[in-house]
Amino acid sequence: MVDDEPLQRKLLCEILNTLGYSPVAVQSGDEAVACVQTQSFDLILLDMILSHGINGRQTYERILEMVPRQRAIIISGYTETEDMAAAMGMGAGGFIQKPYTIDKIRQAIETELSR
Repeated sequence: MVDDEPLQRKLLCEILNTLGYSPVAVQSGDEAVACVQTQSFDLILLDMILSHGINGRQTYERILEMVPRQRAIIISGYTETEDMAAAMGMGAGGFIQKPYTIDKIRQAIETELSR
C-alpha cells in the first residue's frame, strides 16, 4: 500500500488487517519500487498523488518494468486525472475514491484478485 499520508496508511492497514490481509505500507513511490525489488505482492493499492519523489503513475510504470503483470488498484481523493487514466490503461484494475469504506475496499480487492 502506497500513500504519503500517515493517517491514510494507518487506516488502510487497519482495514486490510480486518479483511484478513497482511499489508505492507510505504510512503513514497520510490519505497514501493524498492519493496517490489525484494518481495512479491498479490496486489498494490496505490495513491496517485505522492508528495515526495515519483507520483503514482510513475511508480506503477516502474513496478511494471520489474513485474509486468503486477495487479494494482488506484486510490485517490481526486476523480479522473490523466495520470489515473494512464495507470488504468497500463493495467491497474480498479479505482477507489477517498474517502472510502471497508466495503468499497473489500469489493475492489476481491474483484481485482479474481480477474
